[in-house]
Amino acid sequence: MKELSLEDGKRLVKLSRSIIADYLRSSLDRDLYRKEISKIVDEKLGVFVTLRYFSDRSLRGCIGYPFPSDSVAELLIDASIAAATEDPRFMPLSYKELDKINVEVSLLSEMQEIDKSNISREVVIGKDGLYLQYLYRSALFLPEVPIEEHWNLNQYLENLCYKAGLPADTWKKEKAKLFRFQTIIFAEIKPNGAVKRINLDELR
Repeated sequence: MKELSLEDGKRLVKLSRSIIADYLRSSLDRDLYRKEISKIVDEKLGVFVTLRYFSDRSLRGCIGYPFPSDSVAELLIDASIAAATEDPRFMPLSYKELDKINVEVSLLSEMQEIDKSNISREVVIGKDGLYLQYLYRSALFLPEVPIEEHWNLNQYLENLCYKAGLPADTWKKEKAKLFRFQTIIFAEIKPNGAVKRINLDELR
């Protein structure tokens, strides 16, 4: 994954916010945003958009695409809209509510399959996100989740299984596949304000 500058990150976050705003106003021009995003990132990467309340950083929506099935431009547009309106845990965001929300954009590295026999060395909390795939079920946690939830490695793995609707030890099964990945995260400090790159160590 190519290193992005802070200026690149600022532009991606601001474009994500504008996509959400335009979509909520029914004035979204996808072609315009495709062109603008493609000027910043032309790789194929996984993309997540996370929305948090400015007041307490509580989650307001998080949707993404762990695998680069399309361009970053296309995925960022879709993830921005979905985080605001399609996260099943929340009611769709209103245009007025957008002023209370911080926008975060995460770009994901390529998935690397984990050697489960050496799990304690394969996964670093505070660095690695996890993706579980078992039969027809899957679940993903971004790297910041175990830090925010104060999970140890075992709790991280168990909750990943629970998120997939599976028993806590499913990750150990022969047919279960575990993948790790890293992220570059850019986030607003306040709604529509300055943007910084998130250092995961700051969340501890």
